[in-house]
Amino acid sequence: LHAQHPALPIVAASGVAVGHSLRETVGQLKTRVGSGGVGLAAVDDGMVRVVAGVGKDGANRSKAGGSVSVVAGPVRGRGEGRPDFGQAGGSQPEAVPDALKQVLPWVRARLEQ
Repeated sequence: LHAQHPALPIVAASGVAVGHSLRETVGQLKTRVGSGGVGLAAVDDGMVRVVAGVGKDGANRSKAGGSVSVVAGPVRGRGEGRPDFGQAGGSQPEAVPDALKQVLPWVRARLEQ
């Protein structure tokens, strides 16, 4: 996806500890992406954890809190946040791959507005 949309940096990770570590990792990465965004998802003990961050330059175009809500719905969860940072949780880890596929179209739609 990054090759097709270099202005939308995409970071994927597996084996990342949940909770504080996800938030900390997104916080560190979003400072490096400028106007782009970063999202991480992990499954811990059957629960989905999603954290997203948008760089300072991008928060006025695409809200991180909105992007986690896009993922939260399909994984039977809820999400919220600020324009630059959002987090969500859910109870259907098997739905994560399909839920993540919805993020890029959501971001594209916001950037085209």
